Amino acid sequence: MSTDPTNPGDRRDAKESQDAHPAPVSEMFSAGRPHDEEQGRSWLPWIVAAAIVLVGLGLLAFFGGKGAPSSTPQDATLQPSPYAASLRLANLHLSQAANFAGGQVTYVDGNITNKGNQTVNAITVAVTFGNDAGEQPQVETVPLLLIRTHQPYIDTEPVSSAPLAPGDTREFRLIFDDISPMWNQQTPAIHVVGVRMAAAS
Repeated sequence: MSTDPTNPGDRRDAKESQDAHPAPVSEMFSAGRPHDEEQGRSWLPWIVAAAIVLVGLGLLAFFGGKGAPSSTPQDATLQPSPYAASLRLANLHLSQAANFAGGQVTYVDGNITNKGNQTVNAITVAVTFGNDAGEQPQVETVPLLLIRTHQPYIDTEPVSSAPLAPGDTREFRLIFDDISPMWNQQTPAIHVVGVRMAAAS
């Protein structure tokens, strides 16, 4: 017996058959949607963290670059002064030692004499490390430290702890742990670039 395609019963049976066996494509889309949303949520914290790191690195590069070695005083209160000519450096000598990290520390020691008529409580010097390659020398701007004692080891203190009075001669030490390998190992040139006077009593 032939089946009439217009028979309502046949159409109902066909619909029920489709409902009982939905198309695989529909299953794939309906099952994949929550998974995709979950994956999107799991990546969000990583994207935010990466953005924070990039912003942090940008700020570090911007502000860190301003702290690079230069020929200007590190302490803004130390200004170039004609009195720098009254501070005489002498008896410069170098020494080196290994540090705890396995690197090398370079010391520049010498004497400083106050030839002027004022007491000084802070000094900044520019130290120029030359090279034989014709490249720009390395310039480090650092505070001058006075040697407080030699025993049991050399200990230093800032000039403010023992101001340099007129006529005083004191030993000093400069400490460097990041000198370019292009340095020619010669005694660097040292210039006083900042001076702060003690307050008048």
